[in-house]
Amino acid sequence: MNPLLKHITLTSASALTTAKIGGAVWTLRPSSAGELAFFVSELERAGVKYMPVGGGSNLIVSDRPKTVAVSTSAFNLVEASGRKIYAGAGARLSEIMRVAEKNGLSGVEFWAGIPATFGGAVKMNAGAFSSETMDKVIYIDVLTGGKVKRLWKGGINYGYRHTDIDGIILGGAIALEPSSTDTIRQKTREYLEKRRQTQPAGKSAGSVFKKAGGVGAGKYLDLAGLKGKRFGGAVVSEKHAGFFLNDGGATFEDFRRLADYAADKVWQKFGVKLEKEVVYFE
Repeated sequence: MNPLLKHITLTSASALTTAKIGGAVWTLRPSSAGELAFFVSELERAGVKYMPVGGGSNLIVSDRPKTVAVSTSAFNLVEASGRKIYAGAGARLSEIMRVAEKNGLSGVEFWAGIPATFGGAVKMNAGAFSSETMDKVIYIDVLTGGKVKRLWKGGINYGYRHTDIDGIILGGAIALEPSSTDTIRQKTREYLEKRRQTQPAGKSAGSVFKKAGGVGAGKYLDLAGLKGKRFGGAVVSEKHAGFFLNDGGATFEDFRRLADYAADKVWQKFGVKLEKEVVYFE
């Protein structure tokens, strides 16, 4: 009997992701780095594809996924020390912000409203309002080759919406600046208000495509007349064309067809190739 069978469970895509699209996912929830290393070694030995999953805020799950989700939810430590905060991969950005504010530390207010975990924010170099997660990183701890390794920022290759980090992110430290609680709260409110004014509410995976040539994909999608375009339950937001909403019962194929259609229209109209920011979990 495979030793993972007593640890693996089926989890609905609705519980794992913000878009709430897709079928049930086989999920492992390690409680320590040692257990994570064991799970990964067994999955690799069996030739099973897996993916670390945090907040699932950029994932679109297929209707019958074969990939195993390895949840980082247990790695949720958030600890402040001086001008630094150490956060586990599974720590919600909102919780890190709460600890930062409590300790009078500023620098991550741009995370306000991003429903992600620290590990996902690092992996995708999540950003907003001209700031990015890697701007704040000091080092990242990863599990690679069955061992925990510390990667200092200077040794990490990163750029717009990506980092080339091999292995599974366990956590890391960020550097912040002292500030008053009132100032931090004011910045946070301002960013939340900007999001409220420009981004749609509802079930989504955030921005579907990355910027192209420094121009937001939403602008191209809007100019291509795609607002309101839908396939099944997946629809391009009327408020911000860069967001596709699950308008009720959207399937993986609905979303993929809409994304492919939208990218093709932008290519035909502007000669611009859009690159997905969302990740397909299949």
